[in-house]
Amino acid sequence: MKSAFSNIDLDQLRYSMIWESGDNMRRALDINTQDHVLVITSAGCNALNALLDEPQSVTAVDVNEHQNQLLRVKLHIYQYHNHELLTSFLGLSNKISQEQVIQILSATMDKDLLEWTKAFFKTTGDKVMESGRLERYIHGFYESLPVDLKPKVDKLFKFEELSQQADFFIDELDNSAFKELFISYFNKNNLSQGRDPKLFTYTSQSTGEVFYERLLEHSKVELLNHNFYSRFFMYGCENIDPHLWPACYQEQNFDTIARQVHKVTVVKDEAMHYLNSAPGQEVTKASLSNIFEYVSPADFQSAVSQLFSRSRSLKLVYWNLLQDQQITRQSDAEMEARLQYQCIATTACFYFLNKRVLQIHPDPARVHELEKMTAF
Repeated sequence: MKSAFSNIDLDQLRYSMIWESGDNMRRALDINTQDHVLVITSAGCNALNALLDEPQSVTAVDVNEHQNQLLRVKLHIYQYHNHELLTSFLGLSNKISQEQVIQILSATMDKDLLEWTKAFFKTTGDKVMESGRLERYIHGFYESLPVDLKPKVDKLFKFEELSQQADFFIDELDNSAFKELFISYFNKNNLSQGRDPKLFTYTSQSTGEVFYERLLEHSKVELLNHNFYSRFFMYGCENIDPHLWPACYQEQNFDTIARQVHKVTVVKDEAMHYLNSAPGQEVTKASLSNIFEYVSPADFQSAVSQLFSRSRSLKLVYWNLLQDQQITRQSDAEMEARLQYQCIATTACFYFLNKRVLQIHPDPARVHELEKMTAF
């Protein structure tokens, strides 16, 4: 698949958090114990979240080896250590210092991964979840606000009634400098400090205006104080109630994930390339994050069309950010009959446009061919 992502430098951790909700992913895919699941590695959260449904296997793929290494470190912590070390490593708690984390990992981690972890810590500070290029830029917004605006933003995150929250946003923020400052901070030129400008190749929208309007609408339907992604967007890891953390990082789920880390395979590859490879034919469910944001509509159609040659059913979910990538209806009646398609509004992270769920049923001819090959 021809993607703008292939044109950027992968010499750093670009994402330290997965903004595509793991709960939404699991609901969309309806993962069961027979499934072989593919996820984009990114920060590793959804590879871990998928294990909560106890599938047969999880394959995490990413073209950026730094993202893959971060997941390997997390898997190591689940396998050999405890929840306290995990949350200290992530920056969700400060019970164990960074220096102590390295010392503890030194006793169990292989040399190469340990050296990567040490080098990584030198560039991240104490909070791994805030260390990605995108996250570092996002978290600079609140700090950039004038002193008189910060108390108003803080109040926005204290409401327990939606109508009061929505009214406050309109009355106190939409009519203040907050709107202009938000739009300016997240316009395409400035946002390129957090996302490589090549990733905006296929959109001409004003990113600041789009994201502001989505935040405004989000405040009408979701209590920001109870939304992990909204709080993390504005404040980072600070003072987020543990019950709001992504499911994979909550203490009650640690053991469930720990006993299944052997099911995870981490692969350096592009997701669509992997799906069309021989190992990829085993995949039954796939979470593709927002990878189609970085391809043209024509290349998106081409990439999805290739999946129709599969001999197994495939259900996938992907998120749209600025491009509303969607399947054009098939002219081939047989292919049309094999396709199920659903668009779902997303309420977890405000800045996404939507998420789409696509299920492709197997090619009858391929299934018949495989049945003949395995009959004896």
